[in-house]
Amino acid sequence: MWAAAPYLHNGSVPTLAELLKTSGHRTSQFSVGRKYDIENVGLATTQEPPLSEHDP
Repeated sequence: MWAAAPYLHNGSVPTLAELLKTSGHRTSQFSVGRKYDIENVGLATTQEPPLSEHDP
């Protein structure tokens, strides 16, 4: 289940910890990437920038 973030039908919640908050108290923006937050069970709030096709 932890590998299924972001959560909800529209992917609007990055972690299970955020999902337990009321909608008015959830993070409104987050980056999608490969890093996971094992404490909050979901996407990490900071993500690495994507690699360009020219990076080694």
